[in-house]
Amino acid sequence: MVVQIIDSADCITYMSDLHPSDIRSGVCVADVLGEPIWKWVEHGAAEYRKALERCRKTGKRQRCTFAVHVAGHKHRWFARLDRFDSFVIVLANNLPCMIDDLSERENEVMHFLAQHKSSSQIAKQMKITISTVEKHRSKIRQVLGLKDEQALVRAAETLAETHYFFDSKPTFR
Repeated sequence: MVVQIIDSADCITYMSDLHPSDIRSGVCVADVLGEPIWKWVEHGAAEYRKALERCRKTGKRQRCTFAVHVAGHKHRWFARLDRFDSFVIVLANNLPCMIDDLSERENEVMHFLAQHKSSSQIAKQMKITISTVEKHRSKIRQVLGLKDEQALVRAAETLAETHYFFDSKPTFR
């Protein structure tokens, strides 16, 4: 999770961290401080702007998804925005860019993982074998570039929070 504080001019006044691939590319937090967030937002800018405006206007938590392009790397994010005085605090979770490459069955497995179902519970609900569920889990980790089961469950939880499994799915390619 990355925490940002955005001022009334949409500039980043604080950022807790960067995506690991950006850090490996030599970008540091100091490079983004004072810069407008729009310098990097590649997809979903209109949705993000509306969420910022609604948050500032109503003071109510807003949610949105967007993609940024930093140092040659594209990242998808799910963000929760809260107002604090004249600032907006953005809590952003990274979404896997390759999520659209998963099959319908793999998405179904992700949906159950977000509910903390075990492989045997998933197998029973999907009417498939536990071995098939394990193969789906392995394939999902491979496609999304996730290193372990914890990362897989976190990704599934984030996708569930964004209503990815229920809403029309935005494509960020």
